[in-house]
Amino acid sequence: NPDQAQNPPQDLGNRCFDFTPGPGEVLSLTVDNQFPGGDPRTIGYWKNWNQCTGGGQAAVAAKNGGAAAGFFLVEDLLPKLIGDFNVTLCQEAVKVLSKQDQAGKNKANDAAYELAAQLLAAKLNLAAGAETCDAVQTAKTNGQALLDQISFTGSGDYLGPKVKGALLTQRHPALALVHTLDVYNIGDLAL
Repeated sequence: NPDQAQNPPQDLGNRCFDFTPGPGEVLSLTVDNQFPGGDPRTIGYWKNWNQCTGGGQAAVAAKNGGAAAGFFLVEDLLPKLIGDFNVTLCQEAVKVLSKQDQAGKNKANDAAYELAAQLLAAKLNLAAGAETCDAVQTAKTNGQALLDQISFTGSGDYLGPKVKGALLTQRHPALALVHTLDVYNIGDLAL
């Protein structure tokens, strides 16, 4: 991989392979020259591109060919597991993306809800075929593991600013994952 030395390393460019077909052998090559998927979308995008908030984006998506043409709505990509919470409905997804508990209470100062919002957006982006890289895959895996470890269900308090005890050790790693996933979701993560 001639692009391995770039900072950050890339997996693009020319590849060289030596091969020698034997007498009578038929050599067949398949080249998959697809570019990575499109840009990821923000949590704000996913909060609006659905059928349950009534913003009109569902009609725009349908007019342009819907999911088959790359115009995805949240419902097209559910269910998604976020911690221990299996998000299956549009309304549940919008509350997670809004950093609210499932009763509608604002939890934006709780790192678990911040992580859940960015993680859900990242999972939706990846399911829609957005570009990806090792950093976002690692953040997705680690974010899911952290939310699973604290038994995140989309209700209650988890990693708020006044958290104490064993959960306090999870607040800063959660916020670091929030940052990585946010940078990915806004399309600024170096892929």
